Order: sequence, then C-alpha cells, then structure tokens
Amino acid sequence: MTRLFCDHKGDETTDGASIVDGILAVLKKSPVDVRAAMLENLLFVGGTAMIPGLPQRVVAEVREALHRDNEFTSAAPSVDRVQLVQTYFPRNALAWVGGSVYAATESARLSALTAQEYNSSEGSSIPDWLAVAEDGGF
Repeated sequence: MTRLFCDHKGDETTDGASIVDGILAVLKKSPVDVRAAMLENLLFVGGTAMIPGLPQRVVAEVREALHRDNEFTSAAPSVDRVQLVQTYFPRNALAWVGGSVYAATESARLSALTAQEYNSSEGSSIPDWLAVAEDGGF
C-alpha cells in the first residue's frame, strides 16, 4: 500500500505534519498505560471525516507507523487494537452533538456568562482556554 499520509520530516516543501504524525505525537506525550485505550478509541469528527475510506486509511497507516517507530516497538500496544469508534451520529455532526450534550449539563450552566457579564468583564473573567491547554490544564 502506498502511504497516503507521508512522513514529512526533512521535507521543507510541506506545510506540516501528517494526521498520522499528529496521532503518534499525542501518543508519545500520553502516559504509557493509557496509550492502548487511546488507540482503541480513535474518533474522526467533522466534514473531512466523511471522505469515503479516510478514517480506515488513517487507521491502516497508524498501524504501519507503530511498527516503524522505535519508541513503540518495545512497549507498543498491539496494532490489532487500533480501531475506530463506531458512532450513532454522522461524523460531520458529532461536534455539534457533543456541544449540545455538554450545554445541557450543570457544568456548562455553572461556567456560562450572561450577555451583561460578558460585556462588563472586559475579558478579565473569561478564561483563555488556549493558555490552559498549553499549561497542561487539560
């Protein structure tokens, strides 16, 4: 099989890493004991995930990449365990469904701001979620 999502390391003509590179990078940053569970639950969301065969192709390339990557050869989760999460809703609607479910929770109500609070806060009480993610808050 020709690799669709190539390893771009050393290739200065590309814009960035591939989907598979991103998945492996996340795995490497994750604790060893949760890597297998993460690989068993790959979830593709959004319009691009609707491209026929794309999620299955990414799974196949992740399996190949696990064999090639030295960090995963000794303590690698079984490549047979790499699989997609089967969803009830179409992949292009999952983000909306997830947001809707979250919005119905008490946690969302507790963190919500009224229009008046938002307009009067001058940004001071609104968390910068990117900063939280960079600091390892998630």
